[in-house]
Amino acid sequence: MDKCEVRQMNPEAIKLVRDAEAGWEQEEMIRPLRLVISRILPKI
Repeated sequence: MDKCEVRQMNPEAIKLVRDAEAGWEQEEMIRPLRLVISRILPKI
């Protein structure tokens, strides 16, 4: 994701994206992130 896209997101989504970009290795935590982000940004 570009920084411009992240800035347009909600604060909670920004935190999720930053956490994801931090390099989470556990898929159990990444999957819910993807679901949340896909609900917030259905276009992606």
